[in-house]
Amino acid sequence: NVYAAVKYQAWENAPHETVFSLGVMREFGGTGASRVGAEAIGFTTPTLYAAKGFGDLPDDLRFLRPLAVTGTFGIQIPDARINGGDRYADMAVAGFALEYSLKYLQGNVEYVGLPPLVGRLIPIVEFTYSAPVSASFGNPPTGLVAPGIVYSDNGLDFALEAVLPVNRASGSGIG
Repeated sequence: NVYAAVKYQAWENAPHETVFSLGVMREFGGTGASRVGAEAIGFTTPTLYAAKGFGDLPDDLRFLRPLAVTGTFGIQIPDARINGGDRYADMAVAGFALEYSLKYLQGNVEYVGLPPLVGRLIPIVEFTYSAPVSASFGNPPTGLVAPGIVYSDNGLDFALEAVLPVNRASGSGIG
């Protein structure tokens, strides 16, 4: 399905590398192929976003400065509760990511002699979770953990992640 999002940066504290934003994401139902799981109905998700970098840590904790944490929380509201044989609940959707930029380490904290290829890597772990907040209609909580690595250079990013389900309802196997 086609998605659209609007986001407003509500608060920023540059010296402490902290930002909070508000947004709304809209999924337009029926615009994608049902054979790949696109829903026939749409969803609206008001969302809170937060991010914190640690470049403001004292010098004795300087090796934690390349660390960053981001997170989102929203409520996904379906256009209809029932469509054909499918039933839809309001869902709490949350996610966060933890990343460590070796490029930031080398360029802003301390040059530690990493080779150029390694020095452009960002190890990352992402986590997503959703759970019904209204009548569940049999929709179970689901979650994914995605450890991976990002290569970042000259404005181009390439990422590789493993996608691991956290429960049986989330799927099986590694994606």
